[in-house]
Amino acid sequence: MKDQSISATSFWRDVALHLTSESALWIYSWAGLALAMIALAGLVFYMTHIARKLRAADFLKQWRGAKPKKVESIQKRIDDIIRFKRLRVFYVTSLVAGILTAGAVLPGGLLAMIAVWQDWFLPGPAALLIDGMPYAPAQTGFSELGLFVVDQALRGGLADTLEVFQVTFTSIENNPENFAYSGLVVLYRLIVGAAVAAMFFALVMVLLGLRNVENTIKSLEEKKREALAG
Repeated sequence: MKDQSISATSFWRDVALHLTSESALWIYSWAGLALAMIALAGLVFYMTHIARKLRAADFLKQWRGAKPKKVESIQKRIDDIIRFKRLRVFYVTSLVAGILTAGAVLPGGLLAMIAVWQDWFLPGPAALLIDGMPYAPAQTGFSELGLFVVDQALRGGLADTLEVFQVTFTSIENNPENFAYSGLVVLYRLIVGAAVAAMFFALVMVLLGLRNVENTIKSLEEKKREALAG
């Protein structure tokens, strides 16, 4: 009985050692990063799906029944239109901010974090190079790393525009020999590209919607002047 108790204790001690070993912690780290990337990609997909459903008519509230004819009712309609427009603009602005955060800021932070702690996440060839030499953010500072993330975000969001005009914001580049990190850079660009496309579409819908609202308000203001003159 005593031997069985010792055996069970040894078993659970071995399990605990395996669960807290360096290899297990490495797996946990990558599992967390993978889940974070998947969650962010799913969130971006969901929000871009919502953004693509936006239409210019969404910014103009629709009313049933007869159009207002009295000055007071016309002014009330104008106030309601303005109030509804502000709510819709706030909603779209919040949506765009969410897409920007989930599609560029947070994934960029993960990309930078992996580069900073590369020895833990990606032991092997340097993830980043500067003038052809390995770049270590912890030793040389993080400003260049921040510029690298911004540079990758712009390259993803603006397609090949920066490459065509040979515009760059930093001399840091990903190391093609580090396939894992280079693959993450490609994934980051794809996510940012999808996010920017959705934000651009939302911006166009906002501008068209505001134009419709202004035209409607002008028409109602004209009717109000006619009602006052009559």
